[in-house]
Amino acid sequence: MATEFQTNFVRVFAFNYKAAADHFGVSLQTIYRWFDGNPPLVIKRYVDVMARGWLPQYEPFSNWRIDGTNIHFPTGKVSAFDVEFIEQYKWSQRTLTERFKNRQLNQKEMLESVERILEESECLRLRLGKVI
Repeated sequence: MATEFQTNFVRVFAFNYKAAADHFGVSLQTIYRWFDGNPPLVIKRYVDVMARGWLPQYEPFSNWRIDGTNIHFPTGKVSAFDVEFIEQYKWSQRTLTERFKNRQLNQKEMLESVERILEESECLRLRLGKVI
């Protein structure tokens, strides 16, 4: 039965022991020993982080992993484009909501101004009627 380190090692290096040896700067024999036995704790953690794609190990992220530009989680996957699209959508929503609120305030102010002008014009018309 494969250990967690072996599973993560295969996920990262896909049984390419030479690439792993080059990556860590050790001999092939050392990689074989690590894979079959007990690797140093720092190597275990490093391979775990590489396999998980820099996600934390606590819930809800414990079952998530990053593969290229995709984030895989128990119910599916999401791409980096989707994440960026959501951020852009939220920004647009906030901006447009603010503009709409400002427009409503401006319309209220304009209506109040028009009503004042109409009242003043009515007063002036009455004064003119008395003068003439």
